[in-house]
Amino acid sequence: MKSNLLPNPDDRIEFSSWDFAGQDVYYSTHHLFLSTRAIYMVVFNIVDFKSSKVDYWVRSVLLRAPQAPIIFVGTHVDEKGCTVSVLLHPTLVSLPASNL
Repeated sequence: MKSNLLPNPDDRIEFSSWDFAGQDVYYSTHHLFLSTRAIYMVVFNIVDFKSSKVDYWVRSVLLRAPQAPIIFVGTHVDEKGCTVSVLLHPTLVSLPASNL
């Protein structure tokens, strides 16, 4: 992508997106793609947080790229099961703050 915001307009920013989707069979390869030169987005079902493996993903990123920012995106907020108590669950509230 070409940007007019960079000091030299001919400089380019490369953007790649990887969706790990969480299939267990691929877990052994995930570490090959984790880099300190990345911004991570952990997307999870906020209503079914326990089965979302957010802890696994956070630990994986922090192990390979401890200074990389992590953006957390909770989905399914519009579902009936998403209550204030779910949103204020201690596990969600204690997710690490991003350093963006």
